[in-house]
Amino acid sequence: MSALTDTFRDWSNLLVENGRLNAFIGGQNGVPRGLTYPNKLDFAPRIGLTHQFGDSGLVWRMSYGIFYTPVDLNTWCNQLHNVPLVFPITQQSDNFTPNPALAGFNFPAPVLGKTTVSFATFDPHAPAQYVQQWSASLQKSLGPSTVLEAGYAGAHGLHLQRADLINNAPPGPGLIQPRPAVSDGDVCRWNRVPSRHCRSQFDLPRQQHQSPSEHRQELV
Repeated sequence: MSALTDTFRDWSNLLVENGRLNAFIGGQNGVPRGLTYPNKLDFAPRIGLTHQFGDSGLVWRMSYGIFYTPVDLNTWCNQLHNVPLVFPITQQSDNFTPNPALAGFNFPAPVLGKTTVSFATFDPHAPAQYVQQWSASLQKSLGPSTVLEAGYAGAHGLHLQRADLINNAPPGPGLIQPRPAVSDGDVCRWNRVPSRHCRSQFDLPRQQHQSPSEHRQELV
C-alpha cells in the first residue's frame, strides 16, 4: 500500500533561504513521494468455504482474509510539528528552572537563539500494518422453520503503529537525570511493533421462521 502524498499545492509553505530551498521534499534525491518505502509485494488474500453434509441439515461455513490498514492522518500530522514549520518548545523542570506557574512557563523571547525543541519521526522502511480475520460457523436445521447456528470469529493485528518517546530521561532517585540527547527535548518516534492483539467471540443464535413474511432471531 502506497503512503499518502500531496495532490494539491505540494510546494506551498516551504522555506527558501539565500535562494536555496531548505526543506525536505518527498520524491526528490531518491526519497519516495510518500516519505516511506511501500512494499509492493504485500499479499491480501480472502477465501470463503461452505459445505453441506448431505441431507443431515448441517452446513459448515468458514472464511479467512488479510486486510491492510492505511496509515492514519495522525502519523503525518505529527511530522508537521517539526522545525521549521512548528517550534515545539520543551519545558524542562529541575532545581535550576523556576516553577513554570511563576515564570510564565519560562518561554524564551521571540528572537533568534538556542531553544530546546521536540521532534517527531518515523521509520521510512517500517512494515505495513495489517489484520488477519477469520470466522467459522455450523448451522443445523431443526425443522422447516428453525435454524440453530454456532459461530466463532477472531482477529489478529500485526505491525500495529505505536508512538515511542526515545529521548526521555531515565528514571532514578534524586534529581532528574539527563536525556540521552541532552540538547533536544522529547523525540516521538512512530514504530511498527511486532505486538499483536487478538479478539474472538462465540455466538449461538436461533432463527425461527413463522411465515414467509415474518422472521425472528433470538440469542441463546
